[in-house]
Amino acid sequence: MKKYIKIFKIPMILVFIIFLSCSKPQEIKIISKSEDNIRYFYLDDKVIAKWTYDKNFNSAKEGQIINGYVKMFWKDGAGEDYYEIIKYENNKVIDEKYNSYYLTGQKKSVFEIKNGMINGKIKEFYKDGKIKTEYFMTNNLKNGSYIEYFENGVTHRKENYKNGLLDGVLMAYSEKGKLDNTGTLIDDKEEGVFVWYYENGKLRQEMEYKNGVENGLLKQYYENGKLMDQATNINGKLNGKFLRYDDKGQLIFEGLFKDGVKNGYSKEYMEDGTLKITGNYKNDKKNGLFITYYSDGKKMLDEVYKNGELVSSTDYDINGKPMKKKVIKP
Repeated sequence: MKKYIKIFKIPMILVFIIFLSCSKPQEIKIISKSEDNIRYFYLDDKVIAKWTYDKNFNSAKEGQIINGYVKMFWKDGAGEDYYEIIKYENNKVIDEKYNSYYLTGQKKSVFEIKNGMINGKIKEFYKDGKIKTEYFMTNNLKNGSYIEYFENGVTHRKENYKNGLLDGVLMAYSEKGKLDNTGTLIDDKEEGVFVWYYENGKLRQEMEYKNGVENGLLKQYYENGKLMDQATNINGKLNGKFLRYDDKGQLIFEGLFKDGVKNGYSKEYMEDGTLKITGNYKNDKKNGLFITYYSDGKKMLDEVYKNGELVSSTDYDINGKPMKKKVIKP
């Protein structure tokens, strides 16, 4: 039920060199491409160096020492190709302001390298040049405010980071600028009540979290403001009484859940509140006697289930008298 959007976390192997020179050099002889955890460097279509990265993103460097400008090709989190032109000296990136580019040549991002790592304000752009994101990094980790925009320029979401993890209040908006959802994260985990809204500003959903997992009261609402569902989550699963109402506020279903599935009694009601069906579930399967009623409260149908399979049924006339019994399974 999580409707807000979490930020894609850039792997450190990309963060290590996700930057470019603000001014393109006139001549670039070396081209670099990656395959899995290996980055190759080419000169005149021949491999001159190979850097292999381990799981901690440490690299074993083989071949020629890289000096000068290199055109680096990458894929971003959406799988789209882009490139950077970066300056090396003795296999190390020179501290400068850098850009990255779409394959069309349009600027994709702007940021700065200090002490061999990304530090300071970063800006990312859509292909039409409009701003996409603005945020800060300290030693390759996001720190401070993060703002993302829709292509129409409206703010999409506002978040806060601490040492690379989401930490603080999250606010997400619709393309029309209306608040869509909000909540608090601590060390990248949801904590407390998250709230979702309809476009008209009325509540759509309230959900309580503890340590990143749904724990506590869950409420969902109709667009007219009437309560739709009320339930309780324990460790991410529905547990206890579940209530559902129609958009006029009339109770239409109540039942018990355990570990996310129906377990125990179940009741369905007609629009006027008259009892419609009663029965019991065991591990989300009908089990035992289910009774269906006419609108005046008299029996219409008896059904007996065993582990979700119908065993027998009895029909009743409008006066509540049994008419015919069917034995499905002896």
